[in-house]
Amino acid sequence: MLLPVPAVAGEQYFLPGASGSAPHANRSANVLRDNTIAVLGSTGSYTYLTREERHTEPIRRHSLQVIGHPGRRRHARNAVCARLSNFLFCVYHVLDGVRQRSVIRSWVTCRVRREPLCDHKTVAKKLTVRRIMPLATVLVVVGLLIGMPWFFQRSLIYFPDRGQPRPAAELLPGAQEVTLTTSDDLELGAWYLPAAVGCRATVLVAPGNGGNRANRAGLGRAISELGFGVLLFDYRGYAANPGYPSEDGLARDVRAAREFLTGAAGVPAGSLVYFGESIGAGVVTELTTEHPPAAMLLRSPFTSLADVGRAAYGVPVGWMLRDHYPIRENVGRADIPTAVVYGSADTIVPAQQSRDVAQAARDAGNYVIEVEVAAANHNDAALGQGPELIGALVDVAGRGGATGCP
Repeated sequence: MLLPVPAVAGEQYFLPGASGSAPHANRSANVLRDNTIAVLGSTGSYTYLTREERHTEPIRRHSLQVIGHPGRRRHARNAVCARLSNFLFCVYHVLDGVRQRSVIRSWVTCRVRREPLCDHKTVAKKLTVRRIMPLATVLVVVGLLIGMPWFFQRSLIYFPDRGQPRPAAELLPGAQEVTLTTSDDLELGAWYLPAAVGCRATVLVAPGNGGNRANRAGLGRAISELGFGVLLFDYRGYAANPGYPSEDGLARDVRAAREFLTGAAGVPAGSLVYFGESIGAGVVTELTTEHPPAAMLLRSPFTSLADVGRAAYGVPVGWMLRDHYPIRENVGRADIPTAVVYGSADTIVPAQQSRDVAQAARDAGNYVIEVEVAAANHNDAALGQGPELIGALVDVAGRGGATGCP
């Protein structure tokens, strides 16, 4: 690669291919030493020219020889310099080719027209701010486009209400204030309301990505009125809980909730019903692969976080996600009665994704209750605690053997 550099003003040189010995001033050439230039000739050789003399030497493809005044040529001290310089200028030419819509031509030009680049004066001429800045700008922009979504994406996924909820006695009469301890030693707040005497069903509610348990007190009351027990808890980073939400963190949190129910609360594992709300569906379906419940209800589930992200933004986002929640995949591995409830007018999770989750459960051979609530959007009360939701919970719990409730 030979970049055009004007010859030193006032100097005259014999140029290859020129007829006779007529001098040409300011002709494009690579100035390497005072009164010395090198030009790539048509015969595939570098021609070294000083005032009134010319010497020719064959080109070596990976030559690291420093071109200088005849009799003072020396080998490059740093081979890495030459390779790195050639690479940087190839990248520069390709990026310039993108702008000019001639990437292939730019790359071929770069690879065919090579030259030693380790002479300190040559490198100084070529690695100028004018030539490096376009490449540096592109690298910075690409870094920001990739880095910012990578580091800040969870702020676009989780929307916690970090405020301390009011006491359970004010919002869910009869509920106990309990503390869950996770495997990484975080303490999470929760409300537990035991099942009525003779009822075998207790519902573990994994909430969605917004608010806190105070926003789900109405759901807790509706479940309690069935005679079912219910545990409402908050993930890490929600409702004054320590930590920050993530897929792995939420998995630890729901395990702690289950361990409380089967341990301190004394609820038999066969009496548990998992209730997953939106992103909570991803939490409980992952828990199901380790600890299957008697039954499971998924409210407004998406097939995966990558799928719902693509539906929201219109571009593939799976390649950059740190959290995934593969709900459809996990449902296909489950062997329990499953209810899927969703709204036909959901603008956050497309209804078709919830239908696909229900179909995956059927394909796995599970008993499936599918309920589509007409004209309901993602956060409508009809989906939060409406009669269709509560009816589906009763049906799937009974199918799972959680009976005897009033």
